[in-house]
Amino acid sequence: MPLRLLIILVYNAHLSLTVSDMEYRTDDLRIREIKELLPPSAILSDFPITHNAARIVYETRQAVHRILHGADDRLAALSWGPCSIHDVKAAKEYARQTQGMQKTV
Repeated sequence: MPLRLLIILVYNAHLSLTVSDMEYRTDDLRIREIKELLPPSAILSDFPITHNAARIVYETRQAVHRILHGADDRLAALSWGPCSIHDVKAAKEYARQTQGMQKTV
């Protein structure tokens, strides 16, 4: 059976209690809807990697391997950015700032 992924859309709402027959409603108060997502294997089969993208991934991994094992004297500079974007303006500013770094590193 393929792995089934679900996305749960959550909205911000004021926490309110609903009293029904002397019980308080406390579960799933902010869930608006649940949608099933395709598993990664289905997406990969629909959108296979291009030859050029595969070449870039391979060459980049080889370059990093050579740097980490001392076969290449370049310095590896690692940068972590936001793992998800909630503020598009801030993400663009982060990208602008880090783009200039590639010239100095």
